Amino acid sequence: MKAREGRPIGVQRHACRAKELFQRVSDTLTDSEYAVRFGGMHLRSVCEAAESIAGNSVRIVEISGNLLTAVLPLILSPAEIESPEAI
Repeated sequence: MKAREGRPIGVQRHACRAKELFQRVSDTLTDSEYAVRFGGMHLRSVCEAAESIAGNSVRIVEISGNLLTAVLPLILSPAEIESPEAI
């Protein structure tokens, strides 16, 4: 939303906050088998994506002008289950 509004600072703040929250979840689960994946998401990858978004907020705003183009090529979907015990 902030990218569509032309607000790179807003994009950066939202991305930094997202990283902080996902990192907090990851830190909370360090003693658990779910520390790497939570809710089907690979937490390290999500944190890295949020950091990348924060670092590229100006460019993201620049490419968000075309409302028919996806601003971020992210698809959140459950990860492949490696073993039945991981459920």
